[in-house]
Amino acid sequence: MCGIVGYTLPGEVPPTLIGEMADILTHRGPDDHGVHVDQRVALGHRRLSIQDLSSNAAQPMVSRDGRVTIVYNGECYNNDDLRKRLHGVPWRSTSDTETLLEAYIALGPDFIGEVNGMFALAVYDMGGGKVHLYRDRMGEKPLFYHHEGPRLVFASELKAIIHHPAVGRDIDRAALRDYLLFNHIPGEQSILCGVGKVPPGGHFTFNLEDGSLEQRQYWTIPPPRPTERHKSLDDATDALEELLLDAVDRRRISDVPLGCFLSGGIDSSTIAWALAARSTGVVKTFTIGFRETGFDESPHAEAVARHLGTEHHCEIMSEQDALELLPLLPALCDEPFADASLLPTALLCRMTRKHVTVALSGDGGDELFLGYDRYRWAEKVRLYMRYVPGGMRRFLAGILMGTAPYKVRTAAAGLVYRGEGAIYPHVFGGWSAPLVSAILGEDVCFMDHPLVRACEEATRESGFLSAMGEIDATHYLPDDILVKVDRAAMAYSLEARVPLLDHRLVEFAHELPTEWRMDASGQKRILRNLLYRHVPRDLMERPKAGFAVPLRSWFRCELKGLLLQELSPERIAVHGMFQPRAVAKLIEAHLSGKANYERVLWALLVFQLWHREFLE
Repeated sequence: MCGIVGYTLPGEVPPTLIGEMADILTHRGPDDHGVHVDQRVALGHRRLSIQDLSSNAAQPMVSRDGRVTIVYNGECYNNDDLRKRLHGVPWRSTSDTETLLEAYIALGPDFIGEVNGMFALAVYDMGGGKVHLYRDRMGEKPLFYHHEGPRLVFASELKAIIHHPAVGRDIDRAALRDYLLFNHIPGEQSILCGVGKVPPGGHFTFNLEDGSLEQRQYWTIPPPRPTERHKSLDDATDALEELLLDAVDRRRISDVPLGCFLSGGIDSSTIAWALAARSTGVVKTFTIGFRETGFDESPHAEAVARHLGTEHHCEIMSEQDALELLPLLPALCDEPFADASLLPTALLCRMTRKHVTVALSGDGGDELFLGYDRYRWAEKVRLYMRYVPGGMRRFLAGILMGTAPYKVRTAAAGLVYRGEGAIYPHVFGGWSAPLVSAILGEDVCFMDHPLVRACEEATRESGFLSAMGEIDATHYLPDDILVKVDRAAMAYSLEARVPLLDHRLVEFAHELPTEWRMDASGQKRILRNLLYRHVPRDLMERPKAGFAVPLRSWFRCELKGLLLQELSPERIAVHGMFQPRAVAKLIEAHLSGKANYERVLWALLVFQLWHREFLE
């Protein structure tokens, strides 16, 4: 795992700039560094050594004829398979970096379609006069870029790219709006004008001759298309087990110590079982707990670990731990990111790094196998409301929106004001649109948001339940969950690998009937079917808890001082993006107990801390 940077060389830049940009990413690669500069392109790299720890695997890596140079962040899980196809190569290392370099030379720019892995990489083809940028299929690894005229700048993180003098620091107002709606910045935009993200499965080609940038997708998540390839649920479970064990096998390859995150839930327990089943030694597992019993799943994780026979490590997160992390939050987030579960994830990664350098994660199961509770909420509202006469819907929705849990309120709002396709996006962002309008002092029309339109189209194509998983897999997963995992792990120079996001597993899940992915009770049916073959059912039968943190109480106690300080009218005036009076009303209502605005207050606080760190 590593950090990469690069830029083309029109205009005047200091000769030390590429090294400075790379060094900003030292946390992603503390073991080594390197640069490559010619008259047209500068490339930089920070290395976290995982496979082939020798200098033969150092980057930037240049081909034997000097024509092609690569910088690469990630892992190629079919390294051996690719090498068998590349006959006659006089290998200099066992590194997958060299494999990718030779695959480009042998197969051309479309070689990336043959790669199974997580990655962000750049290939500088001097002979062809091109710079190619690639990002893995599911978006596990980040890649930011700035393109203007003859100039291309790219980096693994925003904090490195803005070190280049050509990259401005103006806030993108549309991105700020989306950040407040969703707690993260969705899609290809970033918080800064003129800086974008290469999308998952994206291949960008920059032409050094004319400065053009061609953008294409070499892979997209397939829409749910159930097939009859599997005769029964048990037959499909057999196929899932074979695929999963192979995905875990490929992610076990490492020249440094490896372990596994274990929350005690279905996804992480499945990965821990598979890793233990395929390992000859004792597997190390890791979990974080909370003092607040309603948030603590650590006893469940310990029970699963005892059954699997792992060497289990657990730490309990306190309010003080959270307070100590807050000064580090801007650098950890890189750009504003308000999923508060980043805090325990960071503490989990910090603890894990004391013991191993690579950890397998169970992320992806909820999106692929429809495991979120909100799916059940949205589906119930849809089924109930569709039988209500049109004239009664607004009346009934008004009752629901006034008394029911927020997931029901927002789903009801979506159904009444737009239709079934708008139910699910409302669970994410529509509920807070009036708040965001007040905070920004402008009308935020959520009904016109691209996410609403995407969900409507997916609902028409795939049906309501499948559409929710499809939207999560293409939006929430790469823009929130995988951002959280990448930033938290890389902050402590830990490589996190996600077996459930092997693209073969993703394609497999989308071939299954919806009722095999999610049963009537809202459970991940086929994944549970697999796990119950190897882990006792009574260890897993409990409500889903998630990885939440008790922000509501923290804001009224331990974080109250920081909240009042950072969201004061004086601090807000520094950038002038928010309406001080609207923010003050939210704070007063929350602290008095009249309402719970923890989500939007956390988003505002994180933005303020980030702005102070990077733009002031």
